[in-house]
Amino acid sequence: MSGRLRRTGTLVGEVFVNGQELHREQFQDCFSYVLQSDTLLSNLTVRETLNYTALLAIRRGSQGFFQNKVEAVMTELSLSHVADQLIGNYSFGGISHGERRRVSIAAQLLQDPKVMLFDEPTTGLDCMTANQIVVLLAELARRDRIVILTIHQPRSELFQLFDKIAILSCGELVFCGTPVEMLDFFSGCGYPCPEHSNPFDFYMDLTSVDTQSKEREIETYKRVQMIEFAYKESAMYHKTLEAIERTKHLKTLPKIPFKTRDSPGALSKLCVLLRRVMRNLLRNKLAVTMRLTQNLIMGLFVIFFLLRLGKDVLKGAIQDRVGLLYQFVGAMPYTGMLNAVTLFPVLRAVSDQESQDGLYHKWQMLLAYMLHVLPFSVFATLICCGVCYWTLALYPEAARFAYFSVALLAPHLIGEFLSLVLLGVIQNPNVVNSVVALLSIAGVLMGSGFVRTVTKAY
Repeated sequence: MSGRLRRTGTLVGEVFVNGQELHREQFQDCFSYVLQSDTLLSNLTVRETLNYTALLAIRRGSQGFFQNKVEAVMTELSLSHVADQLIGNYSFGGISHGERRRVSIAAQLLQDPKVMLFDEPTTGLDCMTANQIVVLLAELARRDRIVILTIHQPRSELFQLFDKIAILSCGELVFCGTPVEMLDFFSGCGYPCPEHSNPFDFYMDLTSVDTQSKEREIETYKRVQMIEFAYKESAMYHKTLEAIERTKHLKTLPKIPFKTRDSPGALSKLCVLLRRVMRNLLRNKLAVTMRLTQNLIMGLFVIFFLLRLGKDVLKGAIQDRVGLLYQFVGAMPYTGMLNAVTLFPVLRAVSDQESQDGLYHKWQMLLAYMLHVLPFSVFATLICCGVCYWTLALYPEAARFAYFSVALLAPHLIGEFLSLVLLGVIQNPNVVNSVVALLSIAGVLMGSGFVRTVTKAY
């Protein structure tokens, strides 16, 4: 229903909204989906995160319009007190896990959805925070929205917050109704909830199949089958079916509540993504420092072994210079590769989620990353070349220095862009690291002169 599955699969069943059938290609435009894991950029504040989401989702509006919309959503989700705090991650402090979950919900609310899907929203949260999230979702459901969520082991005091509860077992619907109907139905089946027990836990255990032994599996499966049969024979089930059929045949049906689809153009989205990527990176001081200095550090190692090159051709001056160029050109792809493998996976995870939300296409995030790479790569290469070229006493001419800089910049960019291509195909960064290293080694060997064509002697 969230539109996340690939279109190669077979969809069984029908989805109706307001009495009208919703086709598979429309799922993404109608439903908002919040994952159980929060995928956010750690170096942005809460306000910045939501501002960029609003700029990607909404076409028209002044700066004040976007600010007011973001402020309203933050107020609705009680995020105003942390609006200017960084999201954070495991390596440095930021907002709490519960507040990150609220930010993920707020990002979806900016698209003004009427139907929201949540995949275990309390996963990884402590009991108090989990209860606060469920209470928040109950409040959202009372504000002209439909909230559908899967949840495991909620506390008993949350039982009455749910308007309807559905229990699935072995791929079949075992029960669907209000909390009061749930208690009455299972009591009628001979399974009243014991006093001081959590109805959620009791009925989940009751409708689960125990596979610890063959006898228990058969016994519990028969019990589930009996409960399922009782539900589908109940007046409650038939009343639900009649209400669905009655809605389908209404003469005037309300429109399907699609999300806001008036999004900006491709160029505007690219500019927003580029600004977001740049701001997220510039706040990562370690990443900026390494990106600007790693080429220089590599060059200093070369200088250490070849402090100054001689000019005597008879003493190997040409061979020394060829070896020098070989070392520089051969090492540059690795620094670019390390940048991509270190920095891009986080952006890729965000891109995977937001592209599935329909905010933009994945190629736009990839292009934004490549554009942000260029100034850093050029500046880092010029720093390295400026120190190494003149220290090693190479030909003192500006044009030759420019050629040398371009010759080092090209393999550096090729290494990083090749890693980006592989990261788009392979999810594991460690595997990408190994593949790019092998490809770089193969390229170095081909250009080193050690691999030669051997002609057969006849």
